[in-house]
Amino acid sequence: MHKNRIVILFHFFLISATQAFAQTSIDSSSVTILRTYVEAYNRHDVDKLMTMVADDFTYLSVAGDSMQCDIRGSAPLREWLTGYFRSLPTVRSVIEDVFPCGAYLAMRESAIWQSKKGERSQVSIGVYEIQNGRIRRAWYFPAQKI
Repeated sequence: MHKNRIVILFHFFLISATQAFAQTSIDSSSVTILRTYVEAYNRHDVDKLMTMVADDFTYLSVAGDSMQCDIRGSAPLREWLTGYFRSLPTVRSVIEDVFPCGAYLAMRESAIWQSKKGERSQVSIGVYEIQNGRIRRAWYFPAQKI
């Protein structure tokens, strides 16, 4: 009877460890995808960014108790990024914190750019959904000046 308990406990431990490892693997992979995305963003490499988002990519803004879909699809994202990088040629992003949770990652990000008045920056919270190795959705909360 005692041996059976040990065997059952061992199997429980093994299954739990395997699930934790699988979750850690997913989390680590998602963080790598997000970091690679931010690196491409900082190079203003629109072509690379497009390889990292799903064709049905959706960008949503969250404000108060409402949410708005700002971009739906990779083609509109390409068009928006091209114009954005043209209008802010020095913009770059720094990942301050990232909190993975399976297919989702919450990120605190600082955006920094040069304006006519000098360096400007703001911080915001974004949540990304990673599906099949690509970013499917991004939710952003209002930016805060720092």
